[in-house]
Amino acid sequence: MKEKLNHLQIVRGIIDEDKFRFAAATILIDYYLDEMKNKGKDMTRTNLLDRVNLSLRSMGNAEVSYGFIRRWFE
Repeated sequence: MKEKLNHLQIVRGIIDEDKFRFAAATILIDYYLDEMKNKGKDMTRTNLLDRVNLSLRSMGNAEVSYGFIRRWFE
């Protein structure tokens, strides 16, 4: 995950902020869901949303919506 985010940071100046935010959120969502699956634990949508948005804020980005997270649970 960190390697993917580092590569994404390199191209951050080339792509616009919304594309960066959604790409970073996608990487984070995939990582958290994979970790929870490997550990055999469940994660609620709101818990996942909180974790992803916290990570995005720490990178200096805006948050993603609940609807964006909901796509991974359908």
